Amino acid sequence: MKLTLTEVDYANGFKNGNDLFERAKLGLQLQSIIRHSEDESLVLAIDDQWGTGKTTFLKMWESELKADENLEVIYFDAFKNDYQEDAFLALSSAIYPKIEKQEDKRKYLNAATKAGKFLLKATAKIGLRAATLGVVKDTDFEGLGDVTKEVIEEPIEKLIEEKLKSAENEIQVIQHFKNTITELAKDKKIVFIIDELDRARPDFSLDLLEKMKHVFNTKNLFFVLAVNKDQFLHIIKKRYGDIDSETYLSKFIHFWFALPQLKDFEGNSRIIPTFIDYISRNLKINGDFREATILLAQLLKASNASLRDCERCYSLLVLTSANEISREKVYQYSIGINVFLKIKRPDIFKGIVTRTATPEEVLKSLNIYQLKGISPEYLKAIVITDLMTDDELLKAEETKERVLRDSYRDPIRALTQVLPFFESVII
Repeated sequence: MKLTLTEVDYANGFKNGNDLFERAKLGLQLQSIIRHSEDESLVLAIDDQWGTGKTTFLKMWESELKADENLEVIYFDAFKNDYQEDAFLALSSAIYPKIEKQEDKRKYLNAATKAGKFLLKATAKIGLRAATLGVVKDTDFEGLGDVTKEVIEEPIEKLIEEKLKSAENEIQVIQHFKNTITELAKDKKIVFIIDELDRARPDFSLDLLEKMKHVFNTKNLFFVLAVNKDQFLHIIKKRYGDIDSETYLSKFIHFWFALPQLKDFEGNSRIIPTFIDYISRNLKINGDFREATILLAQLLKASNASLRDCERCYSLLVLTSANEISREKVYQYSIGINVFLKIKRPDIFKGIVTRTATPEEVLKSLNIYQLKGISPEYLKAIVITDLMTDDELLKAEETKERVLRDSYRDPIRALTQVLPFFESVII
């Protein structure tokens, strides 16, 4: 029994069957744009929902770029790095290991250190002084370091004066840092991939953007971001209030791209069916659960589920298939329905467990009339039979609603009968 998909071998890039959704063409397009660009700076972004394969695409593309002798590539996971306090240090430290010559390392380290001192020193001082203004008392100085105590005691006017006097020198130092990067990348352009930008700590992700624009916008350095645009617009509004977040974001990102959508001859997306086929081949679900698998696939397609949700649903189905269960369609379909709801609509699933969900709520969440090859009336009967009381079922039958009963004329409440298979599984 295999419960999870084997991680893609990213070293193969888009080769050896990795490119399920035919996205290599986007990688080639981006690579060509960067190789031939003469812009002073360029920021490209890939916009898509969570769980649609942005990270997989970028990691495979990273491998392809490594084979290009004209490019140097840096992969930076913003979500994994958001424990860092300063965006400048995070970005500059990601570049440093890529520098090969010791003399170049020394030049870069010197330039980055000088730039970092200007960016961090005054800002940190004023921030600390303002944050403690009117709050810290003399007795609170006990145990604080000398530097911190000095900053708090120092008049904020003096700190601002210091900042203003150093402004011209600061511009020169930042420009020197930019020139250093340009010189380092004269033989190999640097492609700086930033993934999971919308999942990182909001203040960190916005600071990354701002440092990219004001400090790292230099020739031969290209940023490619992976971000859910809608989510990021919310982050901007949360930080800056009711502003035109679209206009604000356009100041940082030059061009947006979308992941290619695999489609059939009728123009319908083949992303989810293709991925489901891939999952089914790799996880090898118990053949006794064929009907549950068929229904689950249709439910996922109808809901336009993310690739991540598809994988989670099938992993849960594999776990459930370790139990002995009737092969009757009503129980198989009940397994498929519960798996889908537990992952995609946990609120509705909980309602089934607590007997508080209504048939209307459950049926609406299943999109039963969007399914192909599955009788919506049969699914409706499963839900109605399970969630209505005996008296309600009698009234439903009077109005010609289908109710599922066993040979003893008792209602077949299959949805709740299979719930014990889910009790110990938290996913």
